[in-house]
Amino acid sequence: VGAMPFGIELQETAARIAEAKYPGRVSACDICQTLPFGERFAALTMTDVLEHLHDPLAALRSLAAALDEEGLI
Repeated sequence: VGAMPFGIELQETAARIAEAKYPGRVSACDICQTLPFGERFAALTMTDVLEHLHDPLAALRSLAAALDEEGLI
């Protein structure tokens, strides 16, 4: 109830298309780095992502830093 989705996309073209539909809520970036939204999240999901990352542990650390106190990945 009342959730506002955000998205990360590695491919810039795909991110621009999504950003046009959801302004300010989609970014082209590497999730192994700090997320660009300046938000704290209650939940973060990834579908078919970890196995494709060059540094999955760095990604999990980056995502954990963006969670609120009781947030879940």
